[in-house]
Amino acid sequence: MHTLSILRHSILQIIRQPVDVLRIFLLPMTASFLIVKLTGLAFTLSPFYLNIAVARGLVPWGRLGMVTLATFLIGLWAAAAWHRFVLLEERPRGFWTVVPWPAFAAFLRRGLVVGLLILLIIFAASFVYGVVLGFASAASKRPPGIFAHGIGLGLSLPILVMSLRLAVTLPGAALQAPHSIGGIWAHMSDLFFTMLGLMVALVTLRYLVGEGLSALGLTPVTTLGFLVVAALESLQIILSLSIVTTLYGRYIEGRPLV
Repeated sequence: MHTLSILRHSILQIIRQPVDVLRIFLLPMTASFLIVKLTGLAFTLSPFYLNIAVARGLVPWGRLGMVTLATFLIGLWAAAAWHRFVLLEERPRGFWTVVPWPAFAAFLRRGLVVGLLILLIIFAASFVYGVVLGFASAASKRPPGIFAHGIGLGLSLPILVMSLRLAVTLPGAALQAPHSIGGIWAHMSDLFFTMLGLMVALVTLRYLVGEGLSALGLTPVTTLGFLVVAALESLQIILSLSIVTTLYGRYIEGRPLV
């Protein structure tokens, strides 16, 4: 029930304010995807083409790193503007929102810390996964098979929940609120299944979008496919941000849901 209420509020938060959503996200999203397209990295938006490029050693890692950094900073700016718009009612003027530099600096620092923590969690889980599979293979004298998938699922679900739990600390940084990462983390301790439901919904949405694009034969390496992929990817990002903002507003600030 909590999951559906959060999802409903997050979606309504977007569709009830379409002009403000466009003002906050149109230019940053357009700039980010244009950078990806003009640098010849549109193929990275498709897991299929990206996997092929990695397998063949064709990924330009230096260029990809620079583009990732640029789009990351642009995305953080838009995310901070969104959090401030929803939680402080700081409405955008025009199509390039102004975020106070101290607020953006705090948001950037928190974003880097959260990103590093998530990477550490993934690294630790990957290590445990490798060790468990190694012992299982040695004991059974054969490939783990279904057991491997079970262990992978058992590790991935907590990682998804912990990632969302850490992400909820970000809106407070955009507001320059006096909430620490540890304090917000502890405050969200009883919401495991709510956050699990939200992450399952987002992953399912991404899967359905991917399957729909495949069925239509749309890939980011063509102009039409790129435009469609960019639009759908943007909507998924905005929904994810709206969910994070809603969780912060509801469970940290105690705001009611619509």
